[in-house]
Amino acid sequence: MKIVKLTSFFHPVKGGMENHLYYEGLELLKLGHSVTVLTSDFTRSERIKEKRANVDGMEVRRILTWFRFGNFTPIFHILRFAKEIFGLDYDILHIHSYRQFHNLGVFMAKLRGKKVILSTHWPEYPKEIRGSFLHLMNWSSNFEICRCLSCPNRSRKAVAD
Repeated sequence: MKIVKLTSFFHPVKGGMENHLYYEGLELLKLGHSVTVLTSDFTRSERIKEKRANVDGMEVRRILTWFRFGNFTPIFHILRFAKEIFGLDYDILHIHSYRQFHNLGVFMAKLRGKKVILSTHWPEYPKEIRGSFLHLMNWSSNFEICRCLSCPNRSRKAVAD
């Protein structure tokens, strides 16, 4: 099976989610699957020059990052991001992290009829650290993403009924 993992950061960035993706990817390779990682072209402090790499058998493609919100939320160049999601040949898109810009991949993959897995990795941010505007944005993205994942062939009206 061809699996694409979409994440904010990956090797050489160190952290819990990055380690999780790395070791999970190694296990998937052992089972005979191919693994491609789409990620930011930034570490948490600087741009990574090498845009494509092979990390222990996993193909890594780094997407141009326009800017970041703090240390954990890169905003990918939308056209380059879409080119990867629409251009790659894959069976499953596995998105790591929730309420991030790259969650648009859910909708893009569904447009292609692809299966999507969403691993949230701590989705409940306290309202106090995100403010009212982000709280509203999170609520609306929750509704749309959940609707897309659970009811891909239904209209908005059918979901509301």
